[in-house]
Amino acid sequence: MTQRADSGFVSFILIGAAALTMFYWVRVLKKMTKDQKPAYTQVREQETKNWVYDLIKDKEEFVFVAEVPGPEDKIAVRLVDGILYIRGTSGFSKEIPIEDANAMQIFDFKYRNGVLTLRIK
Repeated sequence: MTQRADSGFVSFILIGAAALTMFYWVRVLKKMTKDQKPAYTQVREQETKNWVYDLIKDKEEFVFVAEVPGPEDKIAVRLVDGILYIRGTSGFSKEIPIEDANAMQIFDFKYRNGVLTLRIK
């Protein structure tokens, strides 16, 4: 009977040590995920900051030029209530407000070598 009680006590100590170790590692992993941003988020922020476009305004039309990733059949462009919506591949999407373009429409769409050119009338 004494041997049985001793093995129960040793099992209790081992289970306690395993539980404490598990709680420690869960806290460490939570802290790591809170403190560090994933690498893809940092790259995405960098891409957003470096994206540049040109908007050339004339009396009757605008010309919009920008680099957009993807093949031509994957590029989506819309002009709704003065906001130009552009989508490409790899999660690329932008919204560009264009002043005085509420009644205008996209007249011409060209995409060559990663450069999008739009004529808006």
